[in-house]
Amino acid sequence: KSDVYSYGVVLLEILTGRKSV
Repeated sequence: KSDVYSYGVVLLEILTGRKSV
């Protein structure tokens, strides 16, 4: 479960980072 949550957070960060750029 921890891995799945971590993966979700990373994905969100990448998405937000892309949007920010």
